[in-house]
Amino acid sequence: MDLLKNKVAIVTGAGRGIGRATALALAQAGAHVLVNDLGCSPQGEPLGEPCADEVVAEIREQGGSAEADRSDVADPQAAAALVERAHSTWGALDILINNAGVAADAPLHRLTAAEWQRSVDVQLSGSFHCLSAAARLMKKAGGGSIINTTSLAGLRGNWG
Repeated sequence: MDLLKNKVAIVTGAGRGIGRATALALAQAGAHVLVNDLGCSPQGEPLGEPCADEVVAEIREQGGSAEADRSDVADPQAAAALVERAHSTWGALDILINNAGVAADAPLHRLTAAEWQRSVDVQLSGSFHCLSAAARLMKKAGGGSIINTTSLAGLRGNWG
């Protein structure tokens, strides 16, 4: 099915889990996908894992179009560059899916300020940086779609 044929999409946090599945589904529907993932631990510690590259390889093996990106969306300049990269590579940006997230899985009385800040930087600020840059570009182009995801922990809380 070519539902999204030649649409351009960015998926942050696309190296694993829901982000990976989303990137694969977009590519199967015909979109060009910029697969963003820092390659870090679930807690946000840089590991240099090539998970974005692995997703891109899988998309290409299935005949899709994709590029890997390891930008840290918590950095405003990196987020803006991510959006610009999609536009410069494929000439548009039609879809942004903010999915990047890190876990701060600790009871509140053991959660450090640094763990808290990294979570806020990625989940909240990272989503804002990406959607702000994407919205400016999409407004000029006449529209687009921005989807922000969250875990169930955002609705139900976590054990900690």
